[in-house]
Amino acid sequence: MDRTSAPCCSARGELHRNRPFVWVYDDNITALREGPWKPVLGNADKTFVIPLLYQIEDDPVEANDCAGAHPEIVQRLVRLAKEVRAQIPRSGRSSIPCVTP
Repeated sequence: MDRTSAPCCSARGELHRNRPFVWVYDDNITALREGPWKPVLGNADKTFVIPLLYQIEDDPVEANDCAGAHPEIVQRLVRLAKEVRAQIPRSGRSSIPCVTP
């Protein structure tokens, strides 16, 4: 990990990131965190048609989806997720089944 991808703490212990924190499952970004916002784009089974959006500082347990109240933030973060996804190498998982000898 280089200094640009590592989070930095201020003298007051505040966490600052230069890039969003992303959750990736099977080559898909399922969520990301940028500032106080966390859009949840899908899970292990599917990509959500309408992403969920949480304001983590006010709702750390992710109980209140606020995507409907902030569609412009959802759109911006979905675009950001696509940009970030384009920069992450694919895992190279193969669809070839394993055979037991």
